[in-house]
Amino acid sequence: MEKDFEKEKEELFNKIGKTYNMVLSTSDKENVSSRMVSLISYNEKFYITSMQNEKLEQIEKNPNAALCADTMQIKGKAKVLGSVSEEKNNEIMMEYKNILPASYERFASNPKAVLIEFTLTESKWWKNIQVMDGVIIDFIDKRAVSRV
Repeated sequence: MEKDFEKEKEELFNKIGKTYNMVLSTSDKENVSSRMVSLISYNEKFYITSMQNEKLEQIEKNPNAALCADTMQIKGKAKVLGSVSEEKNNEIMMEYKNILPASYERFASNPKAVLIEFTLTESKWWKNIQVMDGVIIDFIDKRAVSRV
């Protein structure tokens, strides 16, 4: 059953709020790995800070990534935006400072810290599994449908 895309999208972003802890899964096509991340939500995208590690290497090889928490599964494209201290990242990092100040302090002064942008492509969310109330949101085609 077709649902209102804008309404469902808004409800999802309201659920996530300004920050959320989620599991981020990435793959270099051969190896898949998952880890907990604290992300911020800004302008209908998610942002994550990180140090150089397997996560970044996998994103560089394969931008397809997924996030999961509670009853939400979110697919998207991850992109390394560069150093957190680059001028082009100032606006996002100021949001990061307001939303996650301790995390900002940990990463902002480290020259090896980078910023990752996650653009949503699809979300599958059981809003209330007890009554089978769920939605699939297609961010590319701007459609939302019931999960049942």
